[in-house]
Amino acid sequence: MLRPQETQLTRTEQIAVTAAPRPRVPPPTDPAGLLNGTRLLTTDELALATGLSRRFWQRDRTERGGCPFLKLGNRVRYEPAKVRAYLASRTFVSTSAVSAAAGKTAPK
Repeated sequence: MLRPQETQLTRTEQIAVTAAPRPRVPPPTDPAGLLNGTRLLTTDELALATGLSRRFWQRDRTERGGCPFLKLGNRVRYEPAKVRAYLASRTFVSTSAVSAAAGKTAPK
């Protein structure tokens, strides 16, 4: 039974409501403001700050020789200033610029 304030949607209206595209919202970049501080970051904190997985940063460190890090005993830490510089160095305006930076020639 319907309450006085409620109205019932027709089947067409129900379909229109459920079929409406939902906007895709990207994850927030650095939601905790970790990259703005000076405290050393763990791999998990770096993953949270950048929206990239922990595994990405592990591979970046071991296979790609990417972002500079500190090794303190068995711990890995990242300096926020160096992370910001690394991310800035990985900023491109086109995909051909990425190929040129990697030393590859762009296809013609």
